[in-house]
Formats: sequence, C-alpha cells, structure tokens
Amino acid sequence: MRLVTFSHQGQRRLGARSGDAVIDLNAADASIPSTMREFLAGGEASLASAKAAVETGEQGIPASDVTIRAPIDNPEKI
Repeated sequence: MRLVTFSHQGQRRLGARSGDAVIDLNAADASIPSTMREFLAGGEASLASAKAAVETGEQGIPASDVTIRAPIDNPEKI
C-alpha cells in the first residue's frame, strides 16, 4: 500500500494508491485521520483501518483525476 496526500475537486485528502486509482481513505472510513501527520501518529490502528479500506476498493478515483501533493504540509523538522 502506497499512502498519498492528494487534491481532488478542491479538497486535500489522504489516500492510498491502488493500481490506476487512488482510494480516498477519508471517504472510505471516517475513523481514518484526515492528514498524513495525524495518520502516522495513529500508528497501527490507522494502518489497519487503511488496509481494510483499500481491500474494499470503494471510493476509488482515477489517478489521472487527482493531483499528488507533498505528504505533510509545514513539517516541524526537515
């Protein structure tokens, strides 16, 4: 599973790349954090929820319709 932060229809979202589509993790499961920073802080629970969302394959958006963004905005440390 390859996690991505992307923009679609003016909204910044958290997703997972699956073939030629990006699974909108926030739309697939409301319990998944909406930012990569929060997702990483959620640890194994976030990862398990994301894996389950990807397995269903729902909420897939063609990769050509999204813009991939930097994973984390305004990092605290570089």
